[in-house]
Amino acid sequence: MGTKLPFCILRGTTFYWRRRLPSPFKMSVEFSLGTKDLRVARGLSSMLTIETDRAFAVLREGKMTPEQVDTFARQKFAEHSARLSAVHLLARDRQTPWQDEIVATRAAAIAMSLLAHHGRSAQLSDFPGIADGEFGTEVMQRAQAMLETYGLDYWSDVRAKRLQSDLAEKLSLPNPSPLDVAEARTATLEAYAAAGAATAAKFSASPKSLDDLISLASRFSEPVKTPPASEVLVDRGAEVAATSAADVLVGVPTVATADSEKASGAPALNSPVQSDDDILAFARSAASFDLENKIIRASTASQKLQVFALFVEVTGKSTFQRLHQADVKKFVDVMAMLPKVRGRSVAQRAMSVDELLIESQSLPKTQVGLGASTVNRNLSYLTKLMRQARMAGLEGLPQLEISGFRMKKKGKVSEKRPAYSTSDVETLFNYTIWTGCLSAARRHIPGNHIVWDGLYWCPLISAYSGARLEEIAALSLAEVILDHPVPHFVFHENESRGLKTVASERKVPIHPVLIELGFIRYVSSQKKLKKKDLFPDLRPNAGTKTSWGDRTHYGFNIAVANALGAARVQNDKNKTFHSFRHYICTELGRFKDLKDKTIQDIVGHENVGTTDRIYKDPTELEVMLEAMSRLPDLTKAAIKASREREIIPARRKAIKT
Repeated sequence: MGTKLPFCILRGTTFYWRRRLPSPFKMSVEFSLGTKDLRVARGLSSMLTIETDRAFAVLREGKMTPEQVDTFARQKFAEHSARLSAVHLLARDRQTPWQDEIVATRAAAIAMSLLAHHGRSAQLSDFPGIADGEFGTEVMQRAQAMLETYGLDYWSDVRAKRLQSDLAEKLSLPNPSPLDVAEARTATLEAYAAAGAATAAKFSASPKSLDDLISLASRFSEPVKTPPASEVLVDRGAEVAATSAADVLVGVPTVATADSEKASGAPALNSPVQSDDDILAFARSAASFDLENKIIRASTASQKLQVFALFVEVTGKSTFQRLHQADVKKFVDVMAMLPKVRGRSVAQRAMSVDELLIESQSLPKTQVGLGASTVNRNLSYLTKLMRQARMAGLEGLPQLEISGFRMKKKGKVSEKRPAYSTSDVETLFNYTIWTGCLSAARRHIPGNHIVWDGLYWCPLISAYSGARLEEIAALSLAEVILDHPVPHFVFHENESRGLKTVASERKVPIHPVLIELGFIRYVSSQKKLKKKDLFPDLRPNAGTKTSWGDRTHYGFNIAVANALGAARVQNDKNKTFHSFRHYICTELGRFKDLKDKTIQDIVGHENVGTTDRIYKDPTELEVMLEAMSRLPDLTKAAIKASREREIIPARRKAIKT
C-alpha cells in the first residue's frame, strides 16, 4: 500500500522502506522500518532518504568501469613485480642473510592483502593460515608492523594524490572521484600483494640441481645468434640530455588562432622564427637567448612558453600588433574558469581551452580557477614579454595594462605555510628513516639499517640551516667546504640548478649536530668514490623535466604523514619540507639579541633596510654558527641510531628492461 512518505510503503500494519540503486546496479534495497507508528516511520524514512542520497551521489560520481579497474590492477602488478625483482637482485650484493628480503616481501604481501579486503580495520588474525601457525614468528611480527604502516600510508592524502595521478596517467581519467580513488587503492593493494607473493616464491626457490646445471650448460654452449644491427633497439633516453636551448624548447604545442594566415594555424614553437611580430616565434627566440645566457632555467623557459601558447589560444591573436586591452581581460577571465589541476594525463594535455572550460563546469567550485600565485606569475611573464618586444624595436606595439589584473593573495604571508614545532621535528627524526629501517627499498618499515642518501640528509640539513630543498639536493662536493675553521656549505648557482634570488647566494655553517650524525664521514665516502654530486642518488634522469628534489618528495611526505599524523595539518594546510625554513626563522627569532640580518643571511632572505642590504657585508660564519648552535638538539634518537645501526649506501637505481 502506498504512502505519502518518500520510498515508504505499508504492508499490513508495518512500514517498509524500498529504493532502487542507481545504474549500473540492477537491484533494489528493501527492509522493514519495524514500526507501525506513522510519525516514527516519517522520521526514519527521511533520514534514510538523505543518507542514501549522499551515498548514491558518490556512486554516480565514479567513472571507472570493471574493465578499467582490471587494467589498472594489471599495470600496477607489472610495475611492482619489476620493482620487487630489482630489489631482490640488488639485495644479493649485501652480506645480510638472503632470507631477510624474502621475509619482508611475504610480510608485505600479507599486510596488503588484508588491507585490500578488510580496509584499515583489518586484523592480522584474519589472514588464512595465521591462526594455524603456518608462518614463522618473524613474518608475523613484520606483517603486523607493515599492517600498521601501510594502514596509515594508503589512506593518507599523499597516497590519495598519487593514486589520482596514476589514474590520470594510466587511464586518462581526469578528476577521479572519491569512489575511483577507493577502487584504485583496493586494486593497487591487491596487485601489490599478488606481486609480492609471486616474487617471494620466485626468489626463495631452491638452487638448481647438478643435473639441471648440466642441462643449462648444454644450452649455454649453443652458438649465440646475434640479431642484425637494424633489429637492435637501444634506449638512450636516460643517456641523452638536452644539449642546446632548442632541445629544451621542443614539444610546446602549436596553437591555432583566429587571425592565422594559414589554415594550419600559428607556426609551431619548435619551428624557425619567421617573423618578429609573431608572439610565439618571438617568445621562443627570447627564451633561447635567456637560456643560452643562463638567465633562466630550462624548466622556467618551458613554463613560459606554455603560458604564451595558452594566451595565444585564448585570445586568438598570433601577432603583437593585433592585441587589445580586451584580450588581456579575456585571458584573466579564462584563467579564473580553468580547472586548477590540468595536464596530468595525455588526454588532458591534448584538450583545447574550450574543452577544458566545458570540463570545469562539472567540477566543484573549489577545483576551478587558477590560484593567485599562478595568475600573477603568468601576468608577470606576459609583462616581461611585452617589454622585451619593445626593447627589440618591434613597431606598432599596443600599450597594455597588465599589472592591474594581479590578484591579492588571501591570508597573511606568515600563514601561507605552517612551521614545524620543536615537538614536530623531534617526532619526525624519531621516524624509521633516521632511527632504523628494514632496507634501502623499505624505508618506512622499522629495521636495523640506516641509509645514507638524499632522503636521509636533506631534511636534517634543512632543519639545521633553513636551506631550500633544491639548494641542498643539487649541492656538489666542491660546495661542501671542510678544510676551514668553520666547515660550511656554499650555495651559489652551479650547472645543476640556479638560485631563487640574489640573496640565496651565501655561505652557511655545517651545524655540529650534522657532524655528530656522521656528515663529514658521508662526504669523505662520496669523495673516495670519485663522485661529483653530494647526493648522486638525487640526480634527475637526463632528458626529463624532474628536479633534484623530486626524488625526496614522496618518501619525505609519507614520513611526515606517518610520523605526525593529524599534527601535520595546521590551519587546513599541510606541513611540508619548506616548513623547516619557517621553523628556523621562528626559533631563531625568539632570541632578542640576534640581529635580523643574521637570520636573513642564514636562510637566504633579502635583507630589509638600505643599510643592511647595501652597506653591510654578509654575516661572518662564526657569528652564524653561534646563532645556529642555539637551535635545540632534536635528533638524539637519530644520533643514537647512527652509532648502533648498520650504515648502508644509497639504493642504486634499477635498470629499466
